[in-house]
Amino acid sequence: MAVLDLASPSQPVSPFMEAIRRSPWVEGLWVLPKRDRLEYWLLTRPITPEVERGLYGISGLLYEEYAPEHMDFHLINPLALENVNPRELIPLRAQQIRLH
Repeated sequence: MAVLDLASPSQPVSPFMEAIRRSPWVEGLWVLPKRDRLEYWLLTRPITPEVERGLYGISGLLYEEYAPEHMDFHLINPLALENVNPRELIPLRAQQIRLH
């Protein structure tokens, strides 16, 4: 799986990416481009519902960048899963975005 590096001198960092990079709870971020939309998959460390709500709040920054009908955001909290490897929920074709 290739890792996308969205940090380039000619490309300003979006407020969403800035917030995700600062979060101590984020393990990884993937994007799956589809014909008419982007799907984002955010994998976190095991987090409380309060922290999860905060990360969903950060996802609002994505909806400011893209029209809601052209974007989906999925948050994967391992604490909410039983007997499931959280990485198995990320589509195989999704590309990981370099955060650091």
